[in-house]
Order: sequence, then C-alpha cells, then structure tokens
Amino acid sequence: MSTGLFLVFIGVGAALNALWFDVRFPNLSPRDLRTGVVHLIAASALVNTAVPFAFDASSDTPLAALVTVFGVAFPVLAYVFLSGFWMLKLAHGMLAGHLR
Repeated sequence: MSTGLFLVFIGVGAALNALWFDVRFPNLSPRDLRTGVVHLIAASALVNTAVPFAFDASSDTPLAALVTVFGVAFPVLAYVFLSGFWMLKLAHGMLAGHLR
C-alpha cells in the first residue's frame, strides 16, 4: 500500500468516526453559532500546533510514527471533521426557515 492511499484511508476513517459520533451523541453538538465557532477554532489550533509538535517530537522508529498517527493525528483530524459537521448542522438550522 502506498503512503498516499494510507493517508486517504486515514482521512476517510476519521470522517466516518466523526459522523458516527455526531449521529450517536446528538446532544453533544453545539446549540449556537458561538460555540460552534469556538470548536472550529479549537480544531484549527490543534491541527496547526499539536500535530506538527507530535511529529517533531516522535523518533524515527516505525512504532513511534504509528503511535503519533493514530494517537495524535487521527483524533485531531476526526475532531476537525466533527466540528465541520457541527457547523454544517448549525448553518442548516439557521437557514431552514428561509429555504423553500
């Protein structure tokens, strides 16, 4: 399996996990736009800080790379997708009365 295909599978898996979480726990989604934006900003901050730091801090062994990918990058990517789903739900709720 190539590296690119592996990354695609990681992204699809994170999106499916985020979708499952949103369907399984609908009460945890934000109810207002302000909270949704806070989640989106937090997800962006994690992507820009935690993931690069984790990859820089991990050693060059394959085990450390797998731990970094599945212990840091995958959950952060799932949170990014989850916050995106939440923002789409909020936008749909805000526009529901205006669409025909």
